Parts: sequence; C-alpha cells; structure tokens
Amino acid sequence: VYRRPTIQATPAPASICNGTTTNIALTSDTPGTTYSWTIDANNVIGAVEGTGGAIVQTLSVLDSSTSGYVTYRIQGS
Repeated sequence: VYRRPTIQATPAPASICNGTTTNIALTSDTPGTTYSWTIDANNVIGAVEGTGGAIVQTLSVLDSSTSGYVTYRIQGS
C-alpha cells in the first residue's frame, strides 16, 4: 500500500496579466514524487496538459474583451 503524496503548488493560485508566463513549482511531502496535470480552460490559449516539476506556460486570452481562466488539476505518483 502506497500513501498518496500531498502536493504543494507555489505560488498559490493567482490572477496574471495577458501574455504572462506562469512559473508554478510543484513539491510534495513524498520523496521521488512525479507530477502530471490536466487543465480546464476558458478563453485562454497556451495552457496544455503536461508532466514535470513545474508548470511554465505563457497564457493569453482569446477574446480581449473578457477575462479567461485556467484550472490545473495536479496529480502525483
């Protein structure tokens, strides 16, 4: 039986400006954890699912007359 790692994403969720690059570091209380993430995005380009120790993506809105959002769902194993 393996314990599910507790994942920390730093910095915490925040608003960013159009065309800004994220730099979200992923850490865990379990050594050797590998990370993957899926996305839920609305009116944003540049957000893609992936793997690794950090989420580094340049995000832009499709329609500049309204805001957009990206939610990252992070899993560790």
